[in-house]
Amino acid sequence: RKRKEEEELSRNHTRNDEKKTEATTPATATAAGELLKRLEEQKRARESKPILRDNKQKLNNALKFCCFSAPEHKNLLNEVLNELKNATYACYFIVVPAEGNNEYVAVYGIIDTEDGERKGIKIHGSGPDVVLDTDMKVLLRYDITGRTFVKTSGKTFTATTDAVT
Repeated sequence: RKRKEEEELSRNHTRNDEKKTEATTPATATAAGELLKRLEEQKRARESKPILRDNKQKLNNALKFCCFSAPEHKNLLNEVLNELKNATYACYFIVVPAEGNNEYVAVYGIIDTEDGERKGIKIHGSGPDVVLDTDMKVLLRYDITGRTFVKTSGKTFTATTDAVT
């Protein structure tokens, strides 16, 4: 009985191996090769530059609890949040006048330029339409628990940059 079961299993494995061989045609092999090439290119692109992550929710909290915490700023807060909601950038940051001063100046979206630089494009507020890495004095991240901006050690826009001075 065991021998018959083993023979049956062996025949099934042989049939499955034949089906796998038939499925690997030159067309599928070419498609698989192209897919591998695209995946390798994407991997190289990710390794060359830190990935920007969407930080809209974190900025919403920073604006609500840090920059516009007073009730008299509710209309301006809603205006800024609406602009931020409609924006389609990969990552965003707030401009504040100085470290420790949480007054709102502007909100920018970050883009990668063709020459590999990152720059901020103004979405709302006062200030220049375009901001470069070199224009930044201090990079800050928003601390959710403390509801404050904390200085980071970086010198360029990264995934942890939530505000700048």
